[in-house]
Amino acid sequence: MVTQKQWRPDAVLMLISGILVVISLASLAGIVAASLDHAKSWSDGTWFKFGTTGFCHVAILALIHFFLKVHQTSWKEFLGLNSAQWRVGILVGGVTGILMVPALLLVNEISSLVLKSFRVVPVEQQVVVIVKSHSGSAQRLALAAAALVFAPLVEESIFRGILYPAIRQRGHMLIALLFTSLLFAAIHANLMTFFPLFLFAIILVVLYELTDVLLTSMVAHAVFNAVNFLLLIYETPLTNWFQHLWQSVRERI
Repeated sequence: MVTQKQWRPDAVLMLISGILVVISLASLAGIVAASLDHAKSWSDGTWFKFGTTGFCHVAILALIHFFLKVHQTSWKEFLGLNSAQWRVGILVGGVTGILMVPALLLVNEISSLVLKSFRVVPVEQQVVVIVKSHSGSAQRLALAAAALVFAPLVEESIFRGILYPAIRQRGHMLIALLFTSLLFAAIHANLMTFFPLFLFAIILVVLYELTDVLLTSMVAHAVFNAVNFLLLIYETPLTNWFQHLWQSVRERI
């Protein structure tokens, strides 16, 4: 089974080290750019952030490619496309991704209320702020590519495809589940979405275990992001539509 793939511990550590170097270089680029007078107008802008994010995604995918080569594993095998049930996995992932949206939005709202009860002001994720800022179509297209393609591919490869099996193979399935899920939630650096993302990560692991197809969790992740992306873009018309519908129901009652 792919979920029980025997990854070499030294290779896993080297991969993690490489990822940390890539992230550090991207952060350093931001610091250097911000220190340049002529760059101050764009270093904190959306396109610069897209550029550094794109660099991280491409570089990390290259590191994962070499990691797989070390283990003589193809991307086809890694994604689970050698499995007879990969088509079922895609279907299960798509349906699960849609069903998770209302459930996790509810959990997100509860998290917001809990934070407010402790007098902590909930802060939305940066990507949410960018989408809500009515950015141009080119920016939204770049953001959609990052959120719907690269983020699911990179994050699922790292957390569910490599880290989870690496810890699981040592006989610590529960620790693997909890650690990778907590780490997944933590890297998004947002207190309000921490618990919803933690639950999201657990569900993605369960999908991977049930189907033994990593593509299942990738599709669920991508569909979940896609639905949320559309909800953010059409938030105003959807809100107006629901308000109109609710008003019509009340008038008929």
